[in-house]
Amino acid sequence: MKIGSFLTASQKSKQQSHNDDDGENLVTEQDLEESFLRPFEMCVKDGDASSVMCSYNRVNGIPSCADPKLLRETLRQEWNLHGYIVADCDSVEVMVTGLDLDCGAYYPKYLGNAVNQGKVRESNIDEALQNLYIVLLRAGYFDGLPAYKALGKNDICTNRSIELATQVAREGITLLKNDGPTLPLNTATFKTLAVVGPHANSTVAMIGNYAFDPRNPGSPCRYTSPIDGFSTYGKVNYAAGCGDVKCKDASLIPPAVEAAKTADATIIVTGLDLSIEAEGLDRLDLLLPGKQTDLINQVAAAAKGPVILVLMTAGGVDCIVN
Repeated sequence: MKIGSFLTASQKSKQQSHNDDDGENLVTEQDLEESFLRPFEMCVKDGDASSVMCSYNRVNGIPSCADPKLLRETLRQEWNLHGYIVADCDSVEVMVTGLDLDCGAYYPKYLGNAVNQGKVRESNIDEALQNLYIVLLRAGYFDGLPAYKALGKNDICTNRSIELATQVAREGITLLKNDGPTLPLNTATFKTLAVVGPHANSTVAMIGNYAFDPRNPGSPCRYTSPIDGFSTYGKVNYAAGCGDVKCKDASLIPPAVEAAKTADATIIVTGLDLSIEAEGLDRLDLLLPGKQTDLINQVAAAAKGPVILVLMTAGGVDCIVN
């Protein structure tokens, strides 16, 4: 498992750009330990992550990828990382801080000369190679498995692989609240479902950043939109409620309200996509965009049966609903 970007731009001053690729983050030591570092610590210690990517930005004046305290003391010594540390592409030009790999061009171009000039020791390279090869050994790369010699799309889009991906998606869902309990819905009782919201018919938005390219044979084998998935359990009445996730006007909310009035249960699927948050595109607040909150409140107020709210986001949202 790889986690990234480590200590990415989570806190910015109001004067900085709408972009997480640069700038400085001023964080107290307590906030750093208790809030920002904690999720990554869990991934390394509990999840046994094989790799961590450091980010472009500076934290309290020190670039994340050139901070020996962060990379050596915290990651290696305190958390006992079993793997390698990679820089976000060309975010750093040094190796002596504990960084093992750069995803860009600096290492291939300049590392040899740096060794010849005495700026980088061979022992630094040996340490980095050891950390990289540990991950290859853990993955079974040197076990003589035929599968590693010629992996292609046909090796990925198997029923077994698709089921594994589906299981990962199931386990990645977080249930925040379940009054009653409402879930799971009994298909014998809830036969008609109103599925509404800007993500109710999403496909590409579910895949995320850097993942989808119709010209790329590595694109997903398949995906199931929410309305297609729910259709296997009951009759679905679909209404978008918004033109897109920005939901700038309320003209599509009434049809969603009407669908909820007659359905045995209502599923509202809202959230964000790459037009709202992505690499190089930070959000300015944590609220759902545009009229999405109005959509949720109006549909929930009119619904005949129980209402399930599904949030599809990469980052957290402050979902204030009535």
